[in-house]
Amino acid sequence: MGSHDDRAFVVQFRPDSDAKAGRFEGRVEQVASGEGARFRSLGELLAFMTRVLARPAPLPTRRREPAEAEEE
Repeated sequence: MGSHDDRAFVVQFRPDSDAKAGRFEGRVEQVASGEGARFRSLGELLAFMTRVLARPAPLPTRRREPAEAEEE
């Protein structure tokens, strides 16, 4: 399983978005990858999130200790 950042998003709504009127516009970005998209509806926002979350999480990279790097 990936880190919690794999499932974290930043969503910025445009000032003219209006939840009561069902108007959602803005930008969404996945925290871990930095991949982002603009959306003009709640459906587009959810479609982006669903598409990103459906991808397999990348395998975590193993940090090399300084002694290991010197041995190479």
